[in-house]
Amino acid sequence: MTDRRLLKLLFWNGSAGIIGAFAFVTLLFFFDIAGLGRLASGSESAWWVAVLLYCGTAVTFGSVAMGVAIMKLGVERDSPDGLWLDD
Repeated sequence: MTDRRLLKLLFWNGSAGIIGAFAFVTLLFFFDIAGLGRLASGSESAWWVAVLLYCGTAVTFGSVAMGVAIMKLGVERDSPDGLWLDD
């Protein structure tokens, strides 16, 4: 697999993870899970709470998505098919 294709794979999977993180945190605030929405909105620094939660979750979900994409690649072998997966 070429470097450009690998970077494209990482970019799209990282983006999907970040989008999933934003959806997850938005649902946490919307449904007020564990009183998180009330706690954040009642705080004087509600913006900081939201920014830190969104950014931290985006980094985590994006990293997990990229890691899963890398681990699903398999091992390259000298086969005409290209990628070959170990059992």
